[in-house]
Amino acid sequence: MMTTTTFVIGLLLLWIALGFQINSKFEKLEARLDERDSKDFERFEGLRRYLYELDPQFEEELAFERELWSSDSDPFSGSILHKIQEEKKERGDRTLDTRFS
Repeated sequence: MMTTTTFVIGLLLLWIALGFQINSKFEKLEARLDERDSKDFERFEGLRRYLYELDPQFEEELAFERELWSSDSDPFSGSILHKIQEEKKERGDRTLDTRFS
């Protein structure tokens, strides 16, 4: 009877120790992955900034989009923005909403 109880308590302690070890390894792995992901995002920040802030082909769209979301916006700026986007799609040009795929 005593050996069975000792055996069960030993298994329970072993199970808790393994759980603690696995949990600590997962935390370290998660920290490394988060660090790597942040580095990847930093690398693509320059590309994103060029495409959406500096690229001259988006100047008209960005101007109307800023006006659309400003507090004193023109009531027709949304329709003008839509018209510009449709014209660009007809010409085959990229718009701010164009996917990269």
